[in-house]
Amino acid sequence: LSDSLQSAMTSGDSFRFSACLTLLKYVGPHVSTSGQTGQMASVQAAIRTATSVLQVPGDDDNTRALKESCMSCLEALSSNASLWTAISKDALPSIVLYVTNHCNSGSSSSSSSSIGIGIVGQ
Repeated sequence: LSDSLQSAMTSGDSFRFSACLTLLKYVGPHVSTSGQTGQMASVQAAIRTATSVLQVPGDDDNTRALKESCMSCLEALSSNASLWTAISKDALPSIVLYVTNHCNSGSSSSSSSSIGIGIVGQ
């Protein structure tokens, strides 16, 4: 899944990227350290990929939607305690920066900010 997510991001295929994020959002929270060894590594790589999208400049509708999807996915993944180290190490700095920029831009939508604060609160 992380390879497909990375490939979609690299090629600019936002539909496939969104589809991979949706799968990750619903499957990732159930990955355990006692499962197959590649599962946890794949989810951790996907966290890094989703986090990198938060750093992409631009605020057009498509970019904003992708960033919000990434935040929603990261929120779902934060419910898995096995992923907290990966999230805090790889995603937290970008989440904080994204929420800060989102709040400073005066955006009327606060859902991404609330999600980001929820992730940080985990």
